[in-house]
Order: sequence, then C-alpha cells, then structure tokens
Amino acid sequence: MTIPLPTSSPSEQGVDPAGVAAFLDALDAEPSVEAHSLIVIRHRQVIAAGAWWPFRLDRLGLLYSLSKSFTATALGLAVGDGLVELDAPVLDYFPEIPLAEVPERARGRTVLQVASMRTGHRHETLGSAVATDPTDPVGAFLRMAVEDEPGTKFTYNQSPVMAIAALVRRATGLTVSELLRTRVLDTLGVGPIRWLQYPAGADLGYSGLFATPDAVARLGLLYLDDGRWEGQQLLPAGWASVASSAHSDSSGEPFPDWQQGYGLGFWRARHGFRGDGAWGQFCLVLPEQDAVIAITSAVAHLQLVLDAVYAHLLPAMGTNPVPPSPADRALADRLAALSLAPEPGTSWTPDGSAWTDADFTPLGGECAALKGLSSVGIRAGGRVVLVDGAGDVVDVRIGDGHAPVVVAAGWADAETLLLDAIFADTPHRMSLVCDARSRTFTAHWRTTPLHATRLRELCAPGDEPVVLEAGW
Repeated sequence: MTIPLPTSSPSEQGVDPAGVAAFLDALDAEPSVEAHSLIVIRHRQVIAAGAWWPFRLDRLGLLYSLSKSFTATALGLAVGDGLVELDAPVLDYFPEIPLAEVPERARGRTVLQVASMRTGHRHETLGSAVATDPTDPVGAFLRMAVEDEPGTKFTYNQSPVMAIAALVRRATGLTVSELLRTRVLDTLGVGPIRWLQYPAGADLGYSGLFATPDAVARLGLLYLDDGRWEGQQLLPAGWASVASSAHSDSSGEPFPDWQQGYGLGFWRARHGFRGDGAWGQFCLVLPEQDAVIAITSAVAHLQLVLDAVYAHLLPAMGTNPVPPSPADRALADRLAALSLAPEPGTSWTPDGSAWTDADFTPLGGECAALKGLSSVGIRAGGRVVLVDGAGDVVDVRIGDGHAPVVVAAGWADAETLLLDAIFADTPHRMSLVCDARSRTFTAHWRTTPLHATRLRELCAPGDEPVVLEAGW
C-alpha cells in the first residue's frame, strides 16, 4: 500500500499560492495544452497536487520517453553493483555477436556512449532495427552501420535505450521493472507499474512504462536527494549527478530546454534537470529551489509547459515560510475540483431511441485514427463498444470515470452522435462522429499514439504483460 507523501500548504514552504494559481491559469489559457495532473513538492512536502478528471494521481499512465529515466535508474543500480562498467565496450555484454558482424569503428563503443545516445548514428534507428530482425532488434541495432565516430555526436534515438534495458537484464538477470521493484520502488512506496514489452519478456526501455504521477514525483525526489530515501542510499552515491550531467552536446536541438545537454535518461534544463516524455510527461528536478514538479498532459509543443513553469512556479518559490492563508485554501479547493471540459453537444439519452444496439463501421472502410478499429457500437444503458481488427474489445458505460476508456457523448443533431473517448491510461483522446443515416463513423486523435496499433496497447496492462506486435 502506498504511504502518502507528507503535505503542507504552499505558504508554509515559502511558495506563493498565487504563483501556483497563475500556472494553472496559464495552462487553462493555452488551447493546445490539455493538463492531466500536477504535483509540486518543496522541501520534501507536497504543496500542490491535483488531477483533471478523469485522470487521477493514483492512476497508471503511459509515460512515453519519461520511461528512459526509470531505465537509467536501473542502469545505475547495475553499475553500483559492479555488474556493468560505463567505460566498457557495450559488446562485452552481448558476446553472442561476432565482432566481424559489427562495423569496425563501432566495436569499441562504450556503455556510456550508448546510454548518452552518442552511438555514431545520425538518425533514429528503431524502425530499421525492428525491420531487420523483429526477434532481436537490439542485436540488429548493435550490428548497424554508423555514419560518425561513436562518442562524437548526439542523436536522440530509441534503440540505444532498448539496448541498455537488454544489457541490464543480461547483467542482473532481472528486467528493468523487476530490478526497480526489488531495489527501489517498494522502498519509495510506489504501487504497481506496468511496462509494454518487445520482444516478449523484455521491457521496452525507451518507452512503454505505465506509472502514476505519484511515482514520477517520488523518482524526482530520489534524484533530488542523490539517491537517498529516508536515510537509505538506494542508488549509488553520485549516480544522480552522473545521470543528470550533460554527457552529450544537444545544442542542435530546436528548443531551448532541449539544447542544454543530454545525460543518461535525463535532459539538462535551463533550470535543473528533467526526464520527459512525448505529449507532455515531465519529472522536473530543481535543486536550487529544493523542489520537484511532476506533470502529465497532452501537448504537442512541450516547451510551452516548461515556459509556464519558469514564468509562474519558479518565481513563486521564495525563501521565507509564512502561515497558511485563504489563498492556500482557495488553491487547494481548485486543485480538488479539476476536470476536463466536456465536449459540446446536447445531453445524451441512452434509451428509447433508434440508436440502441446500433453498430457503425469506418467511413470509407478504414479508420486512420487507430489501425484496425473496425466498429463502434451503441448499446442499451448507455454503453459504447469499440472493437479493433485484432479482436480487442473495449466495452464501457458513458460517463464511467473508472473505465480505461472514459466516454462522453452528445448530439450534434438528431442523426449525428458525438463521442469523446479519453484513453485515461495514456495522454490520448479520440473524437468520433457516428452518422445514423450511413451507419458509419469517423475518428481522429487529439494527440496520436506513437507505438500503439491495438486497443489493448492503449490501456495499462494487468498482471499479464502486453507485447507489442512486430512492425508497430
């Protein structure tokens, strides 16, 4: 059972609640930002926390590349145990790969160079690696030709982190998630996590981790305190500095906070350092402010969120604590009432209409929004049934905030039903339009999933792992 982190009011920890409120205002005012959760920690106290319904602080969510920060943490454990050496050739951990099959100048490529994405490649390699050998994409990556001398240039790339996850498994005998569970997560008080796999038995490493915003905040606290937690040194002393240092020159990246340098699973930032993931998943560690900020969201331009943090949250972090004020209470009330705005449309009446037991197929015979989404069904009692071409089924009641897909509905007119399907275990929302005359539907994503082709890959896995299909 997760033990709650200690809490305090913003004022008691030297934070102006008006600054936190201004940050919320800034998110609300930017139409391209859909905030899902926020946790602000100052001096090891949670001073602001909330989630926009149907998202919750205790709900597993897909972190995308923020997963890399967890993989780097597992690497740190293996290094601290003496099972992995950062300066050793990465091929030492893959002895089944003959040197003759590896480009000559890539044979001495070190673990550090791979973990910091200085592999000698100029472009993303994941698609080529999977296409070359769907059963062993890591082996395909390690054999791949390189354009530059390893260690000289940074290229943001998924395959190196998949290789690090595989290396950790070989060195420790445990997957990344298993190692983190036994050595870190239980002590941190983190509840269940889930990780998409590819191939079977291998955590994806670079992405695919489902964890709660609370887990993200606790990871940030662990790094803020140099790997210590309540007096225990969980990570090797100094690993937080190693992982968050700029091993790679990322000055060629397009946005300011991506130009500050890349470490091992963490980016340097204009303030502090961070792990982040596609569509706005953040673990921001601010040593100068003695603070951690965890954010989940759905936004294409991630710099917008960091700009809002720097404009409003950082200036609010003063040095002098003061007694709680009415502004603290008003902020707490606001955070407790957060909710995503419903889609426009008149109220949904589930029964007594021609829509009961109606089924809809994709307009034009293909649904571009989700590969293989074959039908949308409306059932008595306000149920919506989504079916994909692989046979995955999502059957939910409209308005059920605890379902993996939360559906709102409204009428555009008597013949047109609007459905807003929030895949609440991910950053994604799908808008569907069902037409009674043609019995067809159209659909589009607000933010497009990066590696999901089936409905099951958009829901947090249960006890049974979910393995991505080859060619995703």
